[in-house]
Amino acid sequence: MGKVEDHADRLQKTLKHFIRSHQFRDRNEMSPFGVTVTQCYALDALGDSGSLTMSELAEKMYLTTPTMTGVVEELVKKGLTERKFDQRDRRLIRVALTPKGLEVYDQIRGTLLNRYKDILRRLKLSGRDVDKVISVLNVLTADPGESCAECK
Repeated sequence: MGKVEDHADRLQKTLKHFIRSHQFRDRNEMSPFGVTVTQCYALDALGDSGSLTMSELAEKMYLTTPTMTGVVEELVKKGLTERKFDQRDRRLIRVALTPKGLEVYDQIRGTLLNRYKDILRRLKLSGRDVDKVISVLNVLTADPGESCAECK
Protein backbone atom coordinates (compact mmCIF):
# COMPACT_ATOMS: atom_id res chain seq x y z
CA MET A 1 0.00 0.00 0.00
CA GLY A 2 1.33 3.45 -0.94
CA LYS A 3 1.71 6.32 1.48
CA VAL A 4 -1.50 8.12 0.39
CA GLU A 5 -3.48 4.87 0.54
CA ASP A 6 -2.07 4.10 3.98
CA HIS A 7 -2.99 7.58 5.25
CA ALA A 8 -6.47 7.31 3.72
CA ASP A 9 -6.96 3.91 5.38
CA ARG A 10 -5.82 5.26 8.77
CA LEU A 11 -8.06 8.33 8.39
CA GLN A 12 -11.08 6.16 7.52
CA LYS A 13 -10.52 3.90 10.54
CA THR A 14 -9.96 6.83 12.88
CA LEU A 15 -13.07 8.67 11.68
CA LYS A 16 -15.16 5.48 11.96
CA HIS A 17 -14.01 5.06 15.55
CA PHE A 18 -14.58 8.76 16.28
CA ILE A 19 -18.14 8.68 14.91
CA ARG A 20 -19.08 5.48 16.72
CA SER A 21 -17.64 6.60 20.04
CA HIS A 22 -19.46 9.94 19.85
CA GLN A 23 -22.76 8.32 18.84
CA PHE A 24 -22.66 6.07 21.90
CA ARG A 25 -21.50 8.89 24.14
CA ASP A 26 -24.30 11.09 22.79
CA ARG A 27 -26.84 8.31 23.42
CA ASN A 28 -25.69 7.95 27.02
CA GLU A 29 -25.64 11.71 27.62
CA MET A 30 -29.07 12.29 26.05
CA SER A 31 -30.96 9.58 27.97
CA PRO A 32 -31.39 11.74 31.13
CA PHE A 33 -33.26 14.26 28.96
CA GLY A 34 -35.69 11.62 27.72
CA VAL A 35 -34.77 12.02 24.05
CA THR A 36 -33.05 9.82 21.49
CA VAL A 37 -29.93 11.00 19.68
CA THR A 38 -32.01 11.68 16.55
CA GLN A 39 -34.51 13.69 18.57
CA CYS A 40 -31.61 15.57 20.13
CA TYR A 41 -30.25 16.46 16.68
CA ALA A 42 -33.72 17.70 15.69
CA LEU A 43 -33.92 19.86 18.83
CA ASP A 44 -30.45 21.18 18.03
CA ALA A 45 -31.41 22.07 14.45
CA LEU A 46 -34.55 23.85 15.65
CA GLY A 47 -32.66 25.58 18.47
CA ASP A 48 -30.09 26.89 15.99
CA SER A 49 -32.52 27.81 13.20
CA GLY A 50 -35.82 28.63 14.86
CA SER A 51 -38.90 27.28 13.14
CA LEU A 52 -38.37 25.13 10.06
CA THR A 53 -40.64 23.40 7.62
CA MET A 54 -40.59 19.62 7.77
CA SER A 55 -38.61 19.54 4.50
CA GLU A 56 -36.02 22.02 5.80
CA LEU A 57 -35.63 20.06 9.02
CA ALA A 58 -35.35 16.76 7.15
CA GLU A 59 -32.67 18.26 4.90
CA LYS A 60 -30.64 19.51 7.87
CA MET A 61 -30.90 16.06 9.45
CA TYR A 62 -30.06 14.13 6.24
CA LEU A 63 -33.35 12.23 6.63
CA THR A 64 -36.40 11.81 4.44
CA THR A 65 -39.43 13.95 5.20
CA PRO A 66 -41.55 10.92 6.21
CA THR A 67 -38.83 9.78 8.65
CA MET A 68 -38.56 13.31 10.04
CA THR A 69 -42.34 13.41 10.47
CA GLY A 70 -42.11 10.44 12.84
CA VAL A 71 -39.29 12.06 14.83
CA VAL A 72 -41.23 15.31 15.14
CA GLU A 73 -44.40 13.46 16.15
CA GLU A 74 -42.55 11.96 19.12
CA LEU A 75 -41.19 15.39 20.08
CA VAL A 76 -44.71 16.84 19.90
CA LYS A 77 -45.99 14.05 22.18
CA LYS A 78 -43.22 14.94 24.67
CA GLY A 79 -44.24 18.61 24.53
CA LEU A 80 -40.87 19.68 23.11
CA THR A 81 -41.98 20.89 19.68
CA GLU A 82 -45.12 22.24 18.09
CA ARG A 83 -46.43 22.50 14.57
CA LYS A 84 -47.80 25.80 13.28
CA PHE A 85 -49.10 26.99 9.94
CA ASP A 86 -46.66 29.24 8.12
CA GLN A 87 -47.89 32.85 8.36
CA ARG A 88 -47.02 33.60 4.72
CA ASP A 89 -48.13 30.29 3.17
CA ARG A 90 -50.79 28.41 5.11
CA ARG A 91 -50.08 25.27 3.07
CA LEU A 92 -46.75 24.93 4.91
CA ILE A 93 -46.40 23.58 8.41
CA ARG A 94 -43.49 24.87 10.47
CA VAL A 95 -41.98 23.08 13.44
CA ALA A 96 -40.66 25.05 16.41
CA LEU A 97 -39.46 24.40 19.94
CA THR A 98 -41.93 24.90 22.76
CA PRO A 99 -40.72 26.67 25.93
CA LYS A 100 -40.12 23.18 27.42
CA GLY A 101 -38.26 22.19 24.23
CA LEU A 102 -36.09 25.30 24.45
CA GLU A 103 -35.26 24.44 28.06
CA VAL A 104 -34.24 20.87 27.10
CA TYR A 105 -32.24 22.23 24.12
CA ASP A 106 -30.36 24.62 26.43
CA GLN A 107 -29.61 21.80 28.91
CA ILE A 108 -28.37 19.46 26.17
CA ARG A 109 -26.28 22.20 24.59
CA GLY A 110 -24.72 23.00 27.97
CA THR A 111 -23.85 19.33 28.51
CA LEU A 112 -22.21 19.08 25.09
CA LEU A 113 -20.34 22.39 25.47
CA ASN A 114 -18.96 21.20 28.80
CA ARG A 115 -17.75 18.00 27.10
CA TYR A 116 -15.93 19.96 24.40
CA LYS A 117 -14.49 22.50 26.85
CA ASP A 118 -13.05 19.56 28.81
CA ILE A 119 -11.55 18.10 25.62
CA LEU A 120 -10.00 21.46 24.72
CA ARG A 121 -8.50 21.79 28.21
CA ARG A 122 -6.97 18.31 27.93
CA LEU A 123 -5.58 19.01 24.46
CA LYS A 124 -3.93 22.25 25.63
CA LEU A 125 -4.03 23.69 22.12
CA SER A 126 -3.45 27.31 21.23
CA GLY A 127 -6.37 29.24 19.80
CA ARG A 128 -4.69 29.06 16.41
CA ASP A 129 -4.38 25.26 16.64
CA VAL A 130 -8.04 24.97 17.65
CA ASP A 131 -8.91 27.01 14.54
CA LYS A 132 -6.87 24.55 12.43
CA VAL A 133 -8.66 21.54 13.96
CA ILE A 134 -12.03 23.16 13.27
CA SER A 135 -10.95 23.93 9.69
CA VAL A 136 -9.97 20.28 9.14
CA LEU A 137 -13.30 19.11 10.57
CA ASN A 138 -15.11 21.51 8.22
CA VAL A 139 -13.28 19.96 5.26
CA LEU A 140 -14.13 16.45 6.47
CA THR A 141 -17.83 17.29 6.89
CA ALA A 142 -18.29 19.29 3.67
CA ASP A 143 -20.29 17.59 0.94
CA PRO A 144 -18.01 16.08 -1.74
CA GLY A 145 -17.32 18.59 -4.46
CA GLU A 146 -18.76 21.43 -2.37
CA SER A 147 -16.58 24.43 -1.74
CA CYS A 148 -16.28 25.04 1.96
CA ALA A 149 -16.06 28.74 2.83
CA GLU A 150 -15.07 27.96 6.43
CA CYS A 151 -12.32 25.57 5.24
CA LYS A 152 -10.06 28.24 3.78
